Amino acid sequence: MQKKNNPSKKSTPLKKRKVLSAEEKLKLKREKKLHSDVLSMLKTMGFDYISTNGKTKEFGGIPGDIDGLYFKENIIVIIEETISSDNDHLRKKVDYFEKILENKQLFLNWVAEISVDKFKIPLEYPVARYKISYCYASESAVDDEVKERYPVIKYLGPSVLRYFLHLSKSIRFSARNEFYKFLGYEHCDIGEDSSSTQDRHIDSAVIIPEAGTGFPAGMSIVSFVMKAQELLDCAYVFRKDSWESELGQYYQRLVEKPKIDRIRAYLAKSQRTFIDNIVVSLPEGTSFTQKNENDKFVEVDVSEIGKISNVQIRIPYLINSIGIIDGQHRVFGHYHGADNLEADIKKQRDRRHLFVTGIFYDKKIYKESEKRIFESSLFLLMNNNHNKVKTDLLQYIETLKSPTSPLGVASNVLMKMNNREPFKNLFLLSPLDKNGIRTPTIVKYGLQGVVEISATKECLFKYWNHIDKNNLLSDDWTDELYQEYIKFCAASISLFFSGVKVKYKEFWDLNNKNGRILTSTAIVAFLKSFGNSLTKYNGVQNFEFYRQKMSNLTIDFTKEEFSQYASSHWPRLSLKIDSEAWV
Repeated sequence: MQKKNNPSKKSTPLKKRKVLSAEEKLKLKREKKLHSDVLSMLKTMGFDYISTNGKTKEFGGIPGDIDGLYFKENIIVIIEETISSDNDHLRKKVDYFEKILENKQLFLNWVAEISVDKFKIPLEYPVARYKISYCYASESAVDDEVKERYPVIKYLGPSVLRYFLHLSKSIRFSARNEFYKFLGYEHCDIGEDSSSTQDRHIDSAVIIPEAGTGFPAGMSIVSFVMKAQELLDCAYVFRKDSWESELGQYYQRLVEKPKIDRIRAYLAKSQRTFIDNIVVSLPEGTSFTQKNENDKFVEVDVSEIGKISNVQIRIPYLINSIGIIDGQHRVFGHYHGADNLEADIKKQRDRRHLFVTGIFYDKKIYKESEKRIFESSLFLLMNNNHNKVKTDLLQYIETLKSPTSPLGVASNVLMKMNNREPFKNLFLLSPLDKNGIRTPTIVKYGLQGVVEISATKECLFKYWNHIDKNNLLSDDWTDELYQEYIKFCAASISLFFSGVKVKYKEFWDLNNKNGRILTSTAIVAFLKSFGNSLTKYNGVQNFEFYRQKMSNLTIDFTKEEFSQYASSHWPRLSLKIDSEAWV
């Protein structure tokens, strides 16, 4: 029997699926990649994820939306994910975040409403105990000036995100400690509010007070034992590629996951620790005590511990406070994870079994930068023979030891250039960077001659109009003055290369494999030519000047034509630039 059509029922027309353009598809792919990286990083660390995408909520009269929400205990992390570089967009997000902080109770109630299975009412902690952080996860680096304008935000730029993603994949839940430090928290801020956590210490017996080490005056060497858990909670590695790598302060390599995994398997199988010591830098606040005749502990001077017995060391229990100089993989092999080795590792993690040698500094003698100089030399001594340190790290350590040397200034200028246009995020500064311009050649042959601090040479220092600049020629310089010169050099060189970029915009893309302007050879040649222009035109000129001069160039930077300058033929290329531009 044939079914009759019901005229009262109208068929719903199918919605036409929008066909995305190639540009829209690429944009969507980039957004998904950024979200996937953030999600992977935080979930691997053990944070719970609450999906908020597409949900709009008003706080304090300001409507807004949140891309991602994560929490662990009382720590809530709001994530803004963007592939845009619009600073006005950032300002609006800052305003919205400030309203969330002003209306914390309303915000927490809303979070509970949209995630009843994870975040429940009544709240687990008092409202005041909840800590809310706002992270700006961006595909491109945010300018230093913008960061200074909005300090309430934590910036997960591409290099920082890659670093934490690598760390979380390597040491899982134990990566949370360093992320908490990035957010600005200490152990006492996390979980239950307990006055005992604020005054918590690590106590251990000094088993080998070292004397006659030959170390400089003001440094004392002591050995003791610690739980692996204590080191995981409090240790920090001065990694060159970390989120906190301020100029000239950090020197170690990234943690290597395969090495961590081998150590973890060994620990689980053997059920014993290593006999060689972990070498650490002890934090400020470390003290030494001994029982007196009344059986009470009294503080003793570190210089006395080699002469007396039964000395105890007391170390503040703070996140990222004990600096590991040697042995990071042996420590992080005990990480808190979720693999099938965790049950065996947990037993060892909670025992007092790691041998530690600590360097204790007299704070009246040593500044932080001086500590890092000594430690980096010690690191090279311990590591370079059996695991050769790469050229870029050697350059970085040399920069740390002598920041005002030509190499030191050049390395720091290059890092500053990487934070601004036209080279923003283009230099290969970390093994985590998959694509970028290699820097050792640029630093050694291009930048040094342009930026070195010299009273006689033709370089940027001669044309820097600063009343105190000659202090950099002596030992009477301050870090503030040094940073001002670094900024001046980076700004001046970036101004020049902005003019170059206008001329060769089509090749100013690392993905353009037919272009060769973003190579070490080309950049060194342009730097040498820029140095020559300083003499010819009596200093740095403005952008329009460089744009006009660079428009005169006829050099072809396509792969085929540029081959004549390959293999470091920058002197010839520099002469060609000079002959066409500076006329």
